[in-house]
Amino acid sequence: MESGKTDFSVDFGERIDFSMIPVENMSWKSYLEKHKGQYEPSNQKSEQYSIYAFTQFLHIGIDHMISSDSVLRICKLCGGYFRIKYSSSQEYCTRLYRDTKAACNEYASRKSYKEKLFQHPIHQEFTKAYNKLYGRIRRGKLPADTPLMDQLKKLHDEYYEKYENTHHKDREEVWKKYIEKNKELLA
Repeated sequence: MESGKTDFSVDFGERIDFSMIPVENMSWKSYLEKHKGQYEPSNQKSEQYSIYAFTQFLHIGIDHMISSDSVLRICKLCGGYFRIKYSSSQEYCTRLYRDTKAACNEYASRKSYKEKLFQHPIHQEFTKAYNKLYGRIRRGKLPADTPLMDQLKKLHDEYYEKYENTHHKDREEVWKKYIEKNKELLA
């Protein structure tokens, strides 16, 4: 059989054909003969090997990986091994993460964004004000269709933008103004 670099890696979204796995009674020679024409040879450099045992297959795969200067890393989210493709700073693989529909790299990106957002002082104040307002609505002190929720969100967006576009020295002043406006709105 012919093999190339692509025969030893599976990208995200590709499916493994489990019908290709040999049956217990089948010898490797008959298995390889059976599936010889399964895949068209690619335009890449290919080599032929006589494989009679799975360990030989693994040795050839590892040899290809070493000769192609592939770098393996451990995903910081799921702990699985993956081959670096895009950049040397890649920390997450492209496997689906646990029961989510997102790959580890997508999930980690969203997670770090949320963590940064919740550390933002304007967003922290917004969360406090939102929880106060929501508590009043749940207790029946305010109607559920109160326009205060929309006003609170608009105020957050406005001051978040101001805070981000202000020089670091003047940000505390913007933050204090936002707190005052929040208190006025909730009073």
